[in-house]
Amino acid sequence: MRPICILLLISFFTLGQNVTYIELDILLEFQMDRNQACQIKMTEVITDFQFCPFILPLVEGCTDPIAKNYNSSANIDDGSCLEEGCQVGDLAHGGIVFYLDETGQHGLVAALEDIGQFEWGCYGTRILGADGTAIGEGYQNTVDIVSQGCTTENGGFTAAQAALNHESEGYSDWYLPSLDELQEMLVAFGQRGGQEGNIGGLILDGDPYLASSSMFSLYCSNCYAWTAGMPDFNSSAGVSKSNLVRVRVIRAF
Repeated sequence: MRPICILLLISFFTLGQNVTYIELDILLEFQMDRNQACQIKMTEVITDFQFCPFILPLVEGCTDPIAKNYNSSANIDDGSCLEEGCQVGDLAHGGIVFYLDETGQHGLVAALEDIGQFEWGCYGTRILGADGTAIGEGYQNTVDIVSQGCTTENGGFTAAQAALNHESEGYSDWYLPSLDELQEMLVAFGQRGGQEGNIGGLILDGDPYLASSSMFSLYCSNCYAWTAGMPDFNSSAGVSKSNLVRVRVIRAF
């Protein structure tokens, strides 16, 4: 674990004759490389002080992790936190909300845009797991694919690896949705899409989106994965694991 250096920013204001007002503005935390350290002493003479190698920039935003508009990059709370529960279609938690559990406090968000086209990978190779289709199983599917060391037929990352590599809006815990998660996303966005507006920014050209759920086929049991199609948001079909297919990643909150 990299050490954390804390810097105290103190403002001094001269108010009158021999009167000085001292105000503690903020605490800044920043990381240093191993075997380096930073020291702040308020009551002793510092004889071996070294400046820290870098300081994190000040970022204002909501710092309450349970708020709907929590910003994981913020280090100064600007009072903007929204405590009420999310609704489908809200911009929150790094993406667009498309599913809420019964509490209304937890659910799933989709990234603001597609991350590209990728192969599912492991064409013709049996893998353990990655066959869950229900809501809540996408993350484990994604981990199963990557843990198997799946490779692609045409080079490049698998869709699962690309999902885990993705960083957006201060979050790095994105993954490839299961079939049901993908369909939930497409229906939620599609019902508010069309000519009135496409809240998810989906590409409506008829090509499907890729799920993390593998698909069993009598023809080739290890050759297909599930997709959900456009513009018929409820449709699903199998696709070769070697095909390049559009990917929209999601995360849970």
